[in-house]
Amino acid sequence: MKIRAFFLALFALACFSLTAPAKTPPVWTMDKPYTNSPLQRATLTGTATFNEVQGQAWLIVSCRPDAGKPEVTLRVDKALAESFPVGKYEGPGGVGEKMRLLRVAMDQGESASTYLASGTRQENNTFQWTFTPPQAEMERWINAPGTLVTLYIRQEDAGAPRLEASFVLPASNADLAALVRPCYKK
Repeated sequence: MKIRAFFLALFALACFSLTAPAKTPPVWTMDKPYTNSPLQRATLTGTATFNEVQGQAWLIVSCRPDAGKPEVTLRVDKALAESFPVGKYEGPGGVGEKMRLLRVAMDQGESASTYLASGTRQENNTFQWTFTPPQAEMERWINAPGTLVTLYIRQEDAGAPRLEASFVLPASNADLAALVRPCYKK
């Protein structure tokens, strides 16, 4: 009887292991601030680290086809915003508007694009950096499904630790392409 109970427990454990939820593959979440808004956004969720602090990050691509080029925003959660010296980046004249401190790399590459990025504090004490990439950068993302994209925010002091945010591009970037390509036609 004990052997039968043991095998039933083993069978139940095996079934549970096979039915455990798999990690959800990354997808662009598409939205608009309100119905019929010309502004559209594509958001990808990832993780960010600074020193020993790890938290959630969001990569947000937004565009209004009638208003110009897409903007890319890196937003980090409260824990990261509280541990990284965000005050230096905030508002007009912030250090990120004077120095190219934001770097975008694909597949662990350090040879990457650098940008000026303005910083702003957001609701719920999150913080974000926004930059305007050229069309070539957006096309690299569109044509690289499954690729790791890492954004680095350097501090102005050489050798100071940087914030790193990582995102895996979805298997299909068709939604991203549909969002950004019309914005470059203006």
